Amino acid sequence: MSIEFILFLVLGLIALSVIFLIKNPKRFIMAMIIVMAGWQGGYWLSYFELDIRFSHILIMILFMYCLVSHSNIRLRDRFAIGLLIPLSGMVICAIIAALGAANRGAALGGVLTFCLDYFLIVCIISTIEKPKDVVFLMNALLIALSFQVILALFQYRDIDFKIHIIDEISSRLVWWRMCGTFLHPNQFGMFLMFVLPFVFRYLIIAAINNKRGLTIITMIIFLFGGFALYTTQNRGSQFAMVVGLVITFVVDLFRIRTRIKKVLLGISVILLVLIGIAMFRYGDRIYYQYFEQSSNIYEQMEGRSALNQEAIPRIKASLPFGIGMSNYSSNIYEGYMVHNLYLLISAEIGVGIIFFVWILLYLIFQSIKLMRIDNIFIMNLGSACLATIIGFIISSWVGPDWFWANQVRMNFWIVTGIMIGTEKLWNRMKNQRLNSS
Repeated sequence: MSIEFILFLVLGLIALSVIFLIKNPKRFIMAMIIVMAGWQGGYWLSYFELDIRFSHILIMILFMYCLVSHSNIRLRDRFAIGLLIPLSGMVICAIIAALGAANRGAALGGVLTFCLDYFLIVCIISTIEKPKDVVFLMNALLIALSFQVILALFQYRDIDFKIHIIDEISSRLVWWRMCGTFLHPNQFGMFLMFVLPFVFRYLIIAAINNKRGLTIITMIIFLFGGFALYTTQNRGSQFAMVVGLVITFVVDLFRIRTRIKKVLLGISVILLVLIGIAMFRYGDRIYYQYFEQSSNIYEQMEGRSALNQEAIPRIKASLPFGIGMSNYSSNIYEGYMVHNLYLLISAEIGVGIIFFVWILLYLIFQSIKLMRIDNIFIMNLGSACLATIIGFIISSWVGPDWFWANQVRMNFWIVTGIMIGTEKLWNRMKNQRLNSS
């Protein structure tokens, strides 16, 4: 009996016990999923060429519990129709592509992970029934980030710090680029890019509500998270996150009320001062990474551009439904991956790219919608999500991790799912107030 099987059994028993012993088991299990979403390790399914991870087991348990348990949320709302339609379109395209794929097992494995992703979205929305549920999940996100950052800092200071089940042997080849529990530093960088805008806005919310302890803790987590992003040397995620934060910051300066604007400016000034101090220690390395390594950057860009150009005729030849998920690097261009998410999706599920763009537009629309609501928490949550989506769109132009790295995609759905669930909660509370009046 393998250690993975024993751990799965123990985890499943804990989750089932929680359902019967804790007053609100949905929140607890969802928090476990958030913390464990970035972990490696699992039960390997050789035909599908994928790991069923610990977090997947929790998602399936929580999904079934959400369907049978009493809830104040309508079934239609739990399934988030705005995401269901385009995500279902991607799944259908992936299934059709899998039927003709050279490696059908891997292609069907990709379809399976997409289904688990949608179960995850349903679980998040079903968990958010009250405002305190949103706060609970945001705190779980802080815990997940803190765990990853602490682990990354250990790895940064001690290159021999390894944990077998969450750090694969191949990562020793790039030990100088920290990756927490993620398989590759670029994936860890994308996780930080997803989460840090939410931490920054959570910091603003804590400061506005005069919660000094939470403000200090959140600021420390944000700063250490930013340092962890620096250690990944993932220039795409670094640049994309800064762009996303700056755009939403400028929008808020021209839009929000004076008191919130003062807090936003004050927090930003403090962070810039602290970052400026840190630049005395690490400024030379950052300058070297971005400017003195220009020849290396150009070589990478030329190499990736060649891979992307190679993908275009293959995409045209495989339309309308592509070659199947997880088939490009294993069967078309062995050992290499298209370094552009949009090209990779087009290659593997063809016209499914249309549904993917639909999802991005839907998330942007929902983010802007929340930013216009006159509520400090909701407004900042919308700004955080918009910053994340902007960063994601930019970084995905040079990185395919969202599509083929399950850990990255799960964390993307977690942060956007919290936003969607909060928007549905707000609408439900607004309708209740109108009905009562």
